[in-house]
Amino acid sequence: MTKASGRAVTAFSRAVVAILEESGIDGVQVGTATERNSNQKGFEVSISVGIAGQLHGFMFLEASRRSATNQATQLGAALGVPLENPTDFGPMHKAVLSELANQVSGRASMYLSDLGLEVFITPPTVVTGRSVHMAISDHLDVHEVPITAPAVSWSLVVGVRAN
Repeated sequence: MTKASGRAVTAFSRAVVAILEESGIDGVQVGTATERNSNQKGFEVSISVGIAGQLHGFMFLEASRRSATNQATQLGAALGVPLENPTDFGPMHKAVLSELANQVSGRASMYLSDLGLEVFITPPTVVTGRSVHMAISDHLDVHEVPITAPAVSWSLVVGVRAN
């Protein structure tokens, strides 16, 4: 793992934990970062955020539809956002998860700024399907970190290179 990638993976992992805990979700566990190659398993929900500035790349949060639905329902309750049908993944679930990715990316960019790295983030994009695969550039150092909490499991994927 390059120095830039290690800093980004740490910043995004810390940010996921901080945002979830601040939202009242306890028991968040972060696994070990592993190199991610193109032989990824497909997910049903993937949220992507672009990274620009002194680092260039992306952050994905990937999960099963059930896990994403559970996370959106928990976060919606914590944020006071009622979900019309909490067990059916719909537009409000996407909006809540989009906000999660936005807050995580914003917090990670603050952590990276503390290390002297100025980065900018794009608005989140939520992609859903039966077996979602996100294209990964060969020119990025890509790592995956499992993140779990009660009733939810995410794959945090961070791919960056220094500019």
